[in-house]
Amino acid sequence: MNFFDQEALDYFYEELGSYYDEEEEQGEIYDGYDF
Repeated sequence: MNFFDQEALDYFYEELGSYYDEEEEQGEIYDGYDF
């Protein structure tokens, strides 16, 4: 289910992506969310 509009998702992934930019498990972190 999608509770976020596209701008919210873009902001979310930009912030989370920059925070976990050096993490090898980045893909697994994103896989944990069902957007």
